[in-house]
Amino acid sequence: MSRLSLPKYHIYVEYTEPEKSGVRFNVSQEELVRTFATPFAAGQPFWFMGRLLNPIKVTKVVLFWSHTTADKLSLPNQENLVAAKDKKYLIQSIVKGKVKGAYICTEKFLPSTEKNTSPRQTSTSASGNLGLRIIVVSGADREMKQSVTGALTKLSLIPLVMWEEPSQGKKIVENFSRDYADVAFAVVLLSPDDFAYAKNEAAAKRKLRPQQDVVFELGFC
Repeated sequence: MSRLSLPKYHIYVEYTEPEKSGVRFNVSQEELVRTFATPFAAGQPFWFMGRLLNPIKVTKVVLFWSHTTADKLSLPNQENLVAAKDKKYLIQSIVKGKVKGAYICTEKFLPSTEKNTSPRQTSTSASGNLGLRIIVVSGADREMKQSVTGALTKLSLIPLVMWEEPSQGKKIVENFSRDYADVAFAVVLLSPDDFAYAKNEAAAKRKLRPQQDVVFELGFC
């Protein structure tokens, strides 16, 4: 199956604080499992649209998928799925099967979680789990990234892949100092992604090296 034909997954979260509710569109299955389904089912805090949410405060979750990106789907009123302002109407239409090309898959990823309740209650607060978060800086090697994040997840850690985290328009320095101040460890994957050679040398002498932004984030960490 080609990468272009892979399903696109979408996450709807309804939160006790309405301004933190919303829909995260067009994520891969690997990203859905790692950044949402795994921590949510375990009762651990998870990042959603730039906010760290407490699963205990989640009142409803709906997961759905499509063959195309969400901007290609339309609601019954012909409104574009991504542009829709009324998220409750959006999710009601999907649950009722009124959005052509959208398919519910909540139970596939959260089989033990009721549709309208939070995950199993735990005595650990959201802030108590923050020490489990590990920053992962990666280049273009997706297999390397997935292998490392998978290993970290098996160790009950929460990998935060930097290029997948929503920046909300903030500079990288602000991201680290404000959103990741609690993180004590980082894993930087220096995969050889870019060709480079000295200005006075021939292109034939080029060598592979890590991407410059990855090297910068390594230094910053």
